[in-house]
Amino acid sequence: MKEIKTMKAVRLSTLAAFAALVLLSGCGQKGPLTLPKDPAPTTTPADPTKPTTAISEQPDHQG
Repeated sequence: MKEIKTMKAVRLSTLAAFAALVLLSGCGQKGPLTLPKDPAPTTTPADPTKPTTAISEQPDHQG
């Protein structure tokens, strides 16, 4: 019966050591974890059915 308790203790200590190793390893980044300052801007692809022009097609109504 003493052997069973010893085997359980060995398993428990092995499991605890493995869990500590996994938890302490983290993600591998050195230093503090930080969020990016500005997220990258998302762009939508241009509509291929519409031609692109450099000049505005609407007249300027100033005046």
